[in-house]
Amino acid sequence: MTTKGEINVTGDIIRAESGAIVNNRATVTNSFNNLAERYDPGVAEALVKLERAVAESENSEARELLAAFLDALGSERQQPSVLKRLFAGIQEVAPGVAAMTDVVARISSIWS
Repeated sequence: MTTKGEINVTGDIIRAESGAIVNNRATVTNSFNNLAERYDPGVAEALVKLERAVAESENSEARELLAAFLDALGSERQQPSVLKRLFAGIQEVAPGVAAMTDVVARISSIWS
């Protein structure tokens, strides 16, 4: 049983309070694996660091923006302006991300 504010994870089955944003391990892993095939390994590594920083921020808005960013990044028709805006939003709401200059540079290289 899950009480308010509690998240219970068993394998890939996740129970969380209503309205919670949860990235399940399989979704995140598949996103990173697909992106690693598309970009150099440094970009995939930067994305893993980004995901960790967002998770550690415990900021639900940052998690929502990251989910949208990964969806946009995995799209067949990427829109650089959308990627830039979403990534800027992540940096704004999770200030620790902006301080990760190596991660910011690697991820920004995607649309540069």
